Parts: sequence; C-alpha cells; structure tokens
Amino acid sequence: MTLEELRAEMAASGRPLTERAARDWWSKGLLPRPRRKGLGQGRGTETYWTDRRVAAQATAAYDFLAMHSRTYSAAVHLWLLGFPVELALVRGAYHRLVGRHFRSMHHHSQDDPDGRLGALAAQISRHMVKTEQLPSAFRDDLTDLALPFLETFFNVNWVFEGEGLSELWEKVEPHLWDSKTSGALVLNDHRLEIAAGYLRRMGSLPAQRDAIRSASDYELVQARRLLLFVLGHVRRMADLTAQGEILDGSCRNFVIAMSRPAVPILIEPEQAKRRVFGVF
Repeated sequence: MTLEELRAEMAASGRPLTERAARDWWSKGLLPRPRRKGLGQGRGTETYWTDRRVAAQATAAYDFLAMHSRTYSAAVHLWLLGFPVELALVRGAYHRLVGRHFRSMHHHSQDDPDGRLGALAAQISRHMVKTEQLPSAFRDDLTDLALPFLETFFNVNWVFEGEGLSELWEKVEPHLWDSKTSGALVLNDHRLEIAAGYLRRMGSLPAQRDAIRSASDYELVQARRLLLFVLGHVRRMADLTAQGEILDGSCRNFVIAMSRPAVPILIEPEQAKRRVFGVF
C-alpha cells in the first residue's frame, strides 16, 4: 500500500490524513516505518508498506488520537490491539501514563493528597448514583467505600483503613444488582482488606510502574497475547449474540482503555513466581 493509497482510504472513511501527519506518526512509532523505491527517470520516490494492515493501524491511531490527543497513550492502545509498536516505546508510554496519574492526584494539592483523593472519591460516588440510578442517600457511603481503595491505588496510605466498610457495603450492595442476584457478593472487613492488599501488590500505580520496568520483552508480549485472546473471545461471543459491532468504534476504544492497566497485573504473577523459586 502506497502513502497516497493510505491517504485516500483514510479520507474515504472520514479521517483526513496529511502527508506531514503520516510522517509524524511513523517517526513517533504509531505506524510502521515505510519503505521507499525509486520511480526511475528522475521521477522521485514512492513511499509504501508491504503489509496492508497499515490502513487498519492508521484508522485506529486516528481514533485514539481524537480521543486522547497524547501520542504515548495512543501507542499503548495500538499495541494492545496487536499492531506493531516497538516495546521500548510501550515501556516509555506506560511510565508516562503512571506519572500522569500521580501528577493528576497532586495537581493543585501538593500538600493535601488526601483532600484530592477525597474529591475524586466523591466524584466517583456522584457518577455511580447518576449512572446506576441509586438513591442519592448512598452518595456518602459510596464515597467512604471508594476512598480507602483510592488511597491504596495511589499509595498514599500504606495501612488500609477498612474497618466498618463491610457495613457500608451491606447497605449499598442490594441496590447495585438485579433483585434476583442481590446479596450474591458478600464482603466482610477481612475480605475487603485482602482485596486492598492484592490491589497494592498487583494494581497500584507503584506496582504497575515496577512491573513494566522489570518485565522482560517476553513477559510483555505474553501479557498482551492473553489480553488479545480475551478480547477475541468477547468478539466471538458478541457474534453469537448478534452484537458483532460490540468492539467497534467507541466501545472498542473503551474496552482497550480498560485493558491497559491489566498488562502490569498479568506480568506480576510470573515475576513473583520466579522470585519465590529464587531465580532472581
């Protein structure tokens, strides 16, 4: 596929791509670097790719950049979809993503991270009340439930303050599910503390950063392979239920965004196993 053919295909889908933008994308790793060949008789050169999947990658890159505008975030999403992206770029992108989360927490509140997290927990509870159509009386309970886990995720407090959370969960949980399944998820304080410990070890921002930094290329690729298998299974199930477009467009982008933090979590068990057996 030549550059002009790629631009024409992008334009036909409503995604205009200038030659300058295309060059910027492949210089930043969002597209594979193309080849060039001479046209002979002083007619210049032609830019082309041997793999026509570059059109699908360019389409996904366009959509991700339209959503996020950050090149490093788009690079991770493209990689998660199985497109060729250099692993060095993926590692750097994860490092910047984690750093951005830390900065967002401390923005305008360098001396009061707890205050910032409290505001974030309140924002989450307001969203849940609105989207899940919960009684507004549960807003404070949801805030109190979310805050200790946010502190664990951002590594603000090492000690998980979960005493009494199970009582709050008992009040809120029946309103989260259908009446037939209400009460199916019973969480006491001990189970909540175990969940927080797992989050700290596997999914917190420091844990994600350390997992990506210490992972081998093989571990990164294996984690992505597992995610691609899961996403492929979701697509097959969607096809069977006549919802084949479930992973297209904004829905697909949302699924990929939610999969992003799963990579460090999938890496960590293998590293932990090797440490147990004294390989490190």
